[in-house]
Amino acid sequence: MRICLKQARNFKVKSVHSANPKMEKRLSWITPQEPRQAEWLRGYISQKGWYSNTPFSGWASNYVTSFLTEAITWDENADTRERCRNLKAAWQSWDKRDKNKRTQKFSEGSYTISSAARNQLEMLAKDGNSSFSGIIEELLLNAQEIKHLQKQLARVLKEKDYGRSVNCNFLSTFFADDMLMAKAELVTQQLEKRNSYEKSTSKEKLGKARDTIKEKTAELLEVKSKLKALQAETDTLKAENKKLQDLAQEAQKELDQYLAE
Repeated sequence: MRICLKQARNFKVKSVHSANPKMEKRLSWITPQEPRQAEWLRGYISQKGWYSNTPFSGWASNYVTSFLTEAITWDENADTRERCRNLKAAWQSWDKRDKNKRTQKFSEGSYTISSAARNQLEMLAKDGNSSFSGIIEELLLNAQEIKHLQKQLARVLKEKDYGRSVNCNFLSTFFADDMLMAKAELVTQQLEKRNSYEKSTSKEKLGKARDTIKEKTAELLEVKSKLKALQAETDTLKAENKKLQDLAQEAQKELDQYLAE
């Protein structure tokens, strides 16, 4: 593949073929012996027309090694620096997507949380002997499990209608003050009433369902308590931030008055 004259002017190779230490450092992340990276680099470099050798003759590692030999002699200018940055960024982006496909796990971007929330996350991770990602995943999966239990409970109550309706979606309202306890008590009473009508096998099944609901209710109450604590700390931080803003405004006014005199 031939390089056009414009590219040749922008990315000329030093005639003496002496290595450029800065280029060597910029390209030090490339490992020709790594087959996966070498195959990707060969395709990308040949597509961009950055190297004149035939891209698909021989091993990818040999092609990349030969490319590096030439690339480290590039002149130091804005174009070559941008080329190096683009090459590394493109590899990192492709590498991340490819690994996500292979592992079926997704690496999300950064999320901003308060220091108080991070402290809670650290505590949960320490108590559960798990990583931050593991704790977050467990919380999300538990939320999904609770929703599944709600559907199961609604189906059972529909099959055994005792003339009293129960809102099985109450778990989704656990952020509302006093709502959780009132509705949890209502469901517990309904379950206790139903126990007297069912056979022993059904009673055992319902008892397990009731225990599960109570356990999840307790967990949700604990989460609610922690969320309230986090909210209180957030409010405190907002108040402190407001004070700092007021002080900054006052200082700016004094500075403006001083400069105006």
